[in-house]
Amino acid sequence: MYAKTPTKPPPLKCTVAGAHRSISRTITCTSANPSPILRQRPHYKTPQPPKPSANINSGAEEKATASDVLRLLDTLQLPVDADTYSSLIKECTSSGDAVEGARVHARINRPKEKRSGCSKRDLVGIANRLLLMYAACDRPEIARKLFDGMPMRNLSSWATVICGTFDRGDRREAIALFLDMMESKSFAVEPTDTLAVLVTVMIRSCGQTGELSLGKQIHGFAIKTAMAAELGTCLVRLYAELSYVESARKVFDSMLPATMTACTCLIRAYCRKGRLKEALCVFGDTFCVMRLDDDEKKNESVSSAISSIIGGCAKRKRKFCGQQVHARAIKVGLECDLYVGTSLVNMYGRFGLLDDARRAFEFVCGKNNKEKDVACWNAMITSYIRNGCFTEAEKTLYLMKAAGIEPLESVVSRVMMACGS
Repeated sequence: MYAKTPTKPPPLKCTVAGAHRSISRTITCTSANPSPILRQRPHYKTPQPPKPSANINSGAEEKATASDVLRLLDTLQLPVDADTYSSLIKECTSSGDAVEGARVHARINRPKEKRSGCSKRDLVGIANRLLLMYAACDRPEIARKLFDGMPMRNLSSWATVICGTFDRGDRREAIALFLDMMESKSFAVEPTDTLAVLVTVMIRSCGQTGELSLGKQIHGFAIKTAMAAELGTCLVRLYAELSYVESARKVFDSMLPATMTACTCLIRAYCRKGRLKEALCVFGDTFCVMRLDDDEKKNESVSSAISSIIGGCAKRKRKFCGQQVHARAIKVGLECDLYVGTSLVNMYGRFGLLDDARRAFEFVCGKNNKEKDVACWNAMITSYIRNGCFTEAEKTLYLMKAAGIEPLESVVSRVMMACGS
């Protein structure tokens, strides 16, 4: 018996058209009912950053303090030189942190502290930095105690303490410190910017305390040190405040060019003395090219000068001059200024020109806040009473109260007496 040899299956016969139909059916079945293996695709999750824990501070990074810097230098066993101390104290001054500044001060005063490369001049500079820091942080007692304990002082040391005393309002103490500085003669006095600031402070102190004799001595000191030219405005203000008009005029004539503040001080001094002619001459010569700008202090000086001239014209009954000054105020754009407007109301009320006074009053009240219009309202009511218009004065008083402005008791009393009630 012989085993049968397996026969090969017959080859498949397929035409091109049949193969095409078979492939088409396969694709259709696959797309209609896909295999689970083909349908499932690997899903990769995007890694998320870890959530911050509750104890992590989400705010801004804390800035390193002067104490942190000193601790770091101690850890690294590095010496602290004068420049480092000055930088740390300067940072405390800028930030207004007197506590950190006091810690740096305590570190400097440690007995075992080794200041590498610090000369006596460097130590004075560090002490001056500390003085400025305490003065800027409103610690005048500590600054004065430090100043009194300084074995060496220079001009900056004296200037810091004197200017700080002046800023606190103690003018006489500032003058006493300046006199002590001049008597000490511990350093050479040379014309510097610091000395110019110090002399300016002293001139203002003399003007506010009425120390004319000392003011003249400081004027002579300014001439000796060649600083009188740059201190002309302060000197004019000094003599004008103390009613020494001739001295103020001499200093004013030596100024080239004269500042607006100096012109205003001289004009006000002339008006207080009743010398309207000289005031008008200064006004005409200086304010002929007057223009307003963005400098508020300059504009206030111009306003004060015009207001003083108008008041002088009202007292001297110079109506034509007052109207010319009014025209100048309109030309420079100060017709709506509170002080100028109040002076105009008062002047026209004295001249009996109530229509002009009312026009100036309405123009000012429409441009300023109610809190600042009290003086102008009082001037308008006083003008009505002065000219016998009691009914108008009473109406204006009621309008003033309706606007929420509290009148002066003296004005109310005058209105009640004038109206007979």
